[in-house]
Amino acid sequence: MGMHMASGVAEVTLDREGQRERGRMNYILVLDEGTTSTRAMLFTAGGECVGTSQRELTQHYPKGGWVEHDATEIWERTRD
Repeated sequence: MGMHMASGVAEVTLDREGQRERGRMNYILVLDEGTTSTRAMLFTAGGECVGTSQRELTQHYPKGGWVEHDATEIWERTRD
């Protein structure tokens, strides 16, 4: 799936079961910043999930019982 975002509207080409579609559609992008990963999910306006991506995050343990994350890494993995 190729995608170019512009003001919440995406120009998309999908290949589903040998069919190619091209046109403008409204999408909802959901970002989930979790403890161990950052995840993105793309939904149509009707609620159909059309794509997902997940990137693991490095866990830093500065001392017993503590866990930290690098904000720059979170931002970079979200943009990936």
